[in-house]
Amino acid sequence: MSANVLDASAARLFIAVDHTTMMEQIDGILRLMAAPEPDVPSICAGLDALAGQTREHFDREGEIMRFLTDQDAEAHRRDHARLLRSLIDFTEAIRSGDKPVSMTTALDLDTWLMFHIQCFDAKLIAACGA
Repeated sequence: MSANVLDASAARLFIAVDHTTMMEQIDGILRLMAAPEPDVPSICAGLDALAGQTREHFDREGEIMRFLTDQDAEAHRRDHARLLRSLIDFTEAIRSGDKPVSMTTALDLDTWLMFHIQCFDAKLIAACGA
């Protein structure tokens, strides 16, 4: 990916589409978690799919970051690893019954991605526009 406008626009679009897809997945998981009798296997399947999408998104962002001179790129990559590990751990805790399915747990999931987007991805998107 070069620094031309088309590539920068494409990078911003890829990031935005990925974020939308991931938020839609989280919304679906939250609906499952809010059910009167939550279906844990379905919740875990949704979380597994979210982890796959998240991994692909982080790989795409990593490729974009290779072409930018972003001082925060290494911290951004570390946060990717931390987020993915936390999602995998969260899923395993739900699957094993160590973490109950509750609205508190659902809210943890809801804030999981938003902080990263606001803290790191906003800078990456801005760098793509430079």
